[in-house]
Amino acid sequence: MNEILSRGLEDERHSGPTSKRSSFILVHHYIGRLAHHIRATKELHRDTKDLSHLLDSYAVCKIPAPSAVPPPIRDSHTNLRGILNRMFKHDDHEREMLEDGLLHLNKVAGIFENFLRQYDGSLLEVHAEIRLLEYFHKSQRSFAGEDRFIACSKPACLCCEMYFKYHPARVMVSSSHRKIWTKWSPPLVQHFNDESPAARQQKYILNKMTKDLREQVAIHILQHLPSKRWHPDSITNITDIRRFGISSDLPEVSGIESPETHPSTCTQVHQNRFNSPLEAEFSDTLVQKRTLMKVFVRKMGGFSFWQYLK
Repeated sequence: MNEILSRGLEDERHSGPTSKRSSFILVHHYIGRLAHHIRATKELHRDTKDLSHLLDSYAVCKIPAPSAVPPPIRDSHTNLRGILNRMFKHDDHEREMLEDGLLHLNKVAGIFENFLRQYDGSLLEVHAEIRLLEYFHKSQRSFAGEDRFIACSKPACLCCEMYFKYHPARVMVSSSHRKIWTKWSPPLVQHFNDESPAARQQKYILNKMTKDLREQVAIHILQHLPSKRWHPDSITNITDIRRFGISSDLPEVSGIESPETHPSTCTQVHQNRFNSPLEAEFSDTLVQKRTLMKVFVRKMGGFSFWQYLK
């Protein structure tokens, strides 16, 4: 695996930022994903030894999926200048430069043509993290150990990350791959008007998200930045798990047992951030609990299930 990774990194050192990913890098990633199913089972078994009290009483159930907001209707204002009008004020001192930059990017990369394709019969979707967030918030569910954390089978997208950031529930997601999914949607709020608390809350969140996105778009346009190289939205889990002392060698894929990991490994990773053994012990339990929940979600098939520990 190290040889595959080193060859992939060597390939990408000689390629441009917009080039396709090296085949070696992709092979390294996909092998890591295949091996993860074996590692996840072992990790789940190991964590249950230390956190069995969390499994004494729990329930697993499917939650209802909220409706998505209908996609906007394409009209005569659905063009580059119309997009600028919705994103930036007319008296914005950077507006002229942004318009020139956007026209340049469209000429080079054809971004507007790709943008219009999103209006062609595409249905929007509320991502699973948002479903869980809103379900817990509206139902006033309690988090296990007051740990306001939602475990996901994959890192969150950029829009989900920002939605969590500005949501009043103050819940955390594990990480974000920071990709933008054009079919992303917030939950549909019925009777969207100023008298509705849910509508006011969602309007506040979306306004904050729009402001953040506006800043990122402006930087991207003004600096004529190319699109980032494609990267997977899942974690390879070869480099990451080495931090926790879990073997990721290829023999594990073939069923050969890897060395046992001491339960205090998680504490050793984080102990320098705490001032007392009690804080470090709390960190150990918190990290192991989150690891257990993430593995549990993955083994149950992804986002569609949530675990509520009583």
